[in-house]
Amino acid sequence: MKIVYSHLLNLLEQQPKLEELSELLFQLGHEHEIDGEVLDMEITPNRGDCLSLKGLARDLNYFYQAKELPKSDMEMPALDLQFDNKAQELCLTSLSCRLKLKKCQPNTAIPGIIFCRLRHQQK
Repeated sequence: MKIVYSHLLNLLEQQPKLEELSELLFQLGHEHEIDGEVLDMEITPNRGDCLSLKGLARDLNYFYQAKELPKSDMEMPALDLQFDNKAQELCLTSLSCRLKLKKCQPNTAIPGIIFCRLRHQQK
């Protein structure tokens, strides 16, 4: 994942130098290479929380104060959680999620979710 250094700085109260920020990202376990002003991040599968600028800023909050970002006022639709597991002896737990996104509305940074179904059943 490529992150522009200046974009990450926009989310931090302090303005560390690129080399300092790079060293701290390594301390947090985020391996990366630097290409000019771009950090080419290697995010491990167990760190899905860091797959965005906001997630990386939140992780760096230990060293630097992350700026408070506005929260979305988007309403989530109710979830239909009905699921019939027809192979309980083979699959004790079943979990799936399907999302459909609508187009971004004007002045909206994140597409609104118009459908979400979460299925989970445990024996």
